[in-house]
Amino acid sequence: MKLVFNNTGILSAYLCILTPSIFLIIDLNTNSNKTLVLAIIILGLMLFILKSRSSLIAYSIGIIYLLYNKTHLKNKFFYIIGFLSFTMLPLYLLMNLKKSSFKGRKFIYELCLDLCKDSPLTGYGYKSFDHLYNMHQADFFKKNIHSYDLHLLADNIHLSLNDYIHTYIENGIIGLILFLLLLYFSLSTINSIKDDKYLKSSILIFYTLCLFSYPLQIFSIQVYIISLLSWLSKTSKKQYIIKNKIIHISMYIGMIISLLYNIFNLSNTLKWKKAYELSTINQTNSLLLYKNIEFFFTWNNAFLLEYGILLNEQNKFVESFKILEILIHLYSDTEIYVLQGDNLVNFNKPKSKYYYEIASFMTPNRLLPKYKLMSFYMSTKQTDKAYYKALEILETPMKINNPTGFLIKKEASKIITNFK
Repeated sequence: MKLVFNNTGILSAYLCILTPSIFLIIDLNTNSNKTLVLAIIILGLMLFILKSRSSLIAYSIGIIYLLYNKTHLKNKFFYIIGFLSFTMLPLYLLMNLKKSSFKGRKFIYELCLDLCKDSPLTGYGYKSFDHLYNMHQADFFKKNIHSYDLHLLADNIHLSLNDYIHTYIENGIIGLILFLLLLYFSLSTINSIKDDKYLKSSILIFYTLCLFSYPLQIFSIQVYIISLLSWLSKTSKKQYIIKNKIIHISMYIGMIISLLYNIFNLSNTLKWKKAYELSTINQTNSLLLYKNIEFFFTWNNAFLLEYGILLNEQNKFVESFKILEILIHLYSDTEIYVLQGDNLVNFNKPKSKYYYEIASFMTPNRLLPKYKLMSFYMSTKQTDKAYYKALEILETPMKINNPTGFLIKKEASKIITNFK
């Protein structure tokens, strides 16, 4: 299952949000409370096996809402206490199994909230988190060089692990209020269908997941939630019908433009796929294909990174630098800054130091940026700085033991020995 989704967290989020629909099918076909309770227990155990704390919490809240609205008043207390007893022990065990990740999340949340201070009302704009967070993290470690206890917690972060914070950063307090109003109206609406509690349970699970995870950033989950909201709106007893013909015509024109754009985009995506496949056989022809479709993908992080790396491998360092500089304004990452430093070494060496330094502050537990800086100092005859950087490399623990890390530490040891 992990191989299909490449992430057990995403798999558990899907499972968690879909469970009320599964329960609805069981309820409609069996009308048996015992079968429903058995299904609730089995799916809860599956979430425990996947070791997803956020999904287990969201699942608990969604099921409590469902049980409260489904069962008779005399049974409510019994069912809810029983279910809480069933979920709290596994949740406690999972929290103790993954203590280190709590510290990591706390660090991310603190930096995110600090980031919000500069633009609280309107935020920084759509997709701005990809660029802003890692740069803010680099700035934090530059100012707090000796915060060694936090170094191991740092990583390249592109999701805040809390969609409310993510929404606040990108859309400000205005966007966050609108997002919360959507929850309020979807749960408070009175519907003409009997089993709307199942749909509302899914929406409540989604909003709870948003507190601890990033379901709002997963396109397929967005589509599913929009479908549920549309269904609730359609079955609402209070209908708001748009009668203005101009609005209807505008909507149809928008749909047609969107359809044509997606068809055109699919054509270019197929060309991109061909260029990528060709890069392992004939890089020169592959570069020509990338060049031809570059204009259509200047917003796509994956395309720009692939294209920049390919140009670097072909020793087209100036062209690679220009492409990756576009990417940096959309998406900041340690790897990209190291690549930019590598590019500059070949045509503007003094400036490469700036990019290597940012990379080393962005994720201070990574050895490669430190090694690049050490090599820069050695090549520019700054042996004192190279020596101190070598000491820093030896003092930096590896999060995961790997051959590259051991080789870097070996090189650092040689520099220290020669310096003495």
